Amino acid sequence: MKIQILSFLILALLLPSVSSAETGARPETVVEDVQPQLQPTVVSRPFGTILPLTGKYSKLGERSLRGIRTAIEQTDQFGSYHVFVKDSKSTSEGASIAYRQLTSEITPLFVIGPVPSTHVSGIENSNPVISQPVAIFPIFNTKAHRNNIISFYLPMDYQVKTLADFSLRDLKLKKFAVLSPDTVVGDLYSSKFSKYLKRNGGKIVYSGSYNPDLSDLDTHIKWLESYKLDAIFIPDSAKNSTFVIKHIISDDDITNIIFLGPNTWNSEIFYNLSKNDFDGIVHKIIFTDFIDKNSEDWINFSNLYRTLFNERPGSYEYQVYLATLFFLEKDLRREIVSSNNSLTPKAHILTIDDGRIVRLK
Repeated sequence: MKIQILSFLILALLLPSVSSAETGARPETVVEDVQPQLQPTVVSRPFGTILPLTGKYSKLGERSLRGIRTAIEQTDQFGSYHVFVKDSKSTSEGASIAYRQLTSEITPLFVIGPVPSTHVSGIENSNPVISQPVAIFPIFNTKAHRNNIISFYLPMDYQVKTLADFSLRDLKLKKFAVLSPDTVVGDLYSSKFSKYLKRNGGKIVYSGSYNPDLSDLDTHIKWLESYKLDAIFIPDSAKNSTFVIKHIISDDDITNIIFLGPNTWNSEIFYNLSKNDFDGIVHKIIFTDFIDKNSEDWINFSNLYRTLFNERPGSYEYQVYLATLFFLEKDLRREIVSSNNSLTPKAHILTIDDGRIVRLK
């Protein structure tokens, strides 16, 4: 009987230890010695997007969303950003509805869109009015009325200044011609370039506007033969510009000309159409853009984009990526709003040399 009682006492003493081993609980002394592991504090930071995910602009919406996702992947290590995606259905009215839905659900840190920028009118008159920045991507100089609507683009004035300054100061050019399409955009480019050039010591010896269908181009080229020129500014699309340039260089009386162009020239269309005529001739083709596909920034973006989506990115995706990245990386909401309602990336001077587009400055 004594042996039985002793056995029960021993078993009772062992039970807590067995229970701890089975349940995974730690003895009290062990808990006191273990230091708690520090974990990153995850705070949800919401922002919104208004994109045309259905309708005629749906492809543009998909491309925009991929640029946004790449920016999030680049910066958000702990998943703290929560993006709310709203479909504008490719209309200004749809953008207005999407904006109201978004702002009723969250107070976003910022909003990317609406895309395209012409649909911004749908949210300018919407209620409620929020103070957070709304980033848009205009093709042309879209003027927003509310002070929190931020245009992310390379302004025409900045492109003109970049090209003219490089031509006058770095290349020491003096005599220029302007040959532009007879369109609103062409006329504006021509006027701004001529005025800036004259104010800074350059001389416009010929200025002409050709039909958008290029039917009267030969008439202008005949006039160009009469002048000794250093450079010709051609503010047109990539395809039209290559056609104009090839017609000019085919004229034996026009030689040693430097052709200047806007950021529309920084495209595969322009490169593929002109590389056989200008490949390896530095300073014959000069244009400006904020995208340099040989830069470290572009290479990092491109590699990450390919990893995420298994395809090559375009310039538009990069533009959306840069704008989103700007807001994600910096808490500059007030400074942005007060900065002339625009975000302007730095412009580069580019040319075609040795089989590729390269940066000169």
